[in-house]
Amino acid sequence: MQNPPTLERILYIDDEPMLQMLVGLSLQKARGWSVHACLTGGQAVASALEKAPQLILLDVMLPDIDGTEVFAALRREPQLGAVPIVFLSGRCDQANQERFTRLGGCGVIGKPINPLSLPGQIEAIWNNWHENPAIHAPCEAPSG
Repeated sequence: MQNPPTLERILYIDDEPMLQMLVGLSLQKARGWSVHACLTGGQAVASALEKAPQLILLDVMLPDIDGTEVFAALRREPQLGAVPIVFLSGRCDQANQERFTRLGGCGVIGKPINPLSLPGQIEAIWNNWHENPAIHAPCEAPSG
């Protein structure tokens, strides 16, 4: 089995500036990953197209657009269709995890985020995404 590509660039979509700073510092310091952040779902597609992330962290509860709608908008862009997207949610029960997986998310990380364990969680999701191609195809087509 081939090793997954090296993760270098992450787009982080969250409306909490302090959390963006904390997550960015944690991921950069722990793994050397470059983290670009945006505050709204409305900025997400343009930022993703400009920054060409290898992985996207997407908060489900954004002030302007629901995270699942942002997910659908990202998936409609041909350049972003294969980028793994990890949902971040304060409601991380089994039903929500299954819903985000059915949509095509490659993982779910619960909030509040632990900056010490976050790099390992992301690394595990990244490796799983690349080792299991069957999880790449969504079971439900994103609406929009």
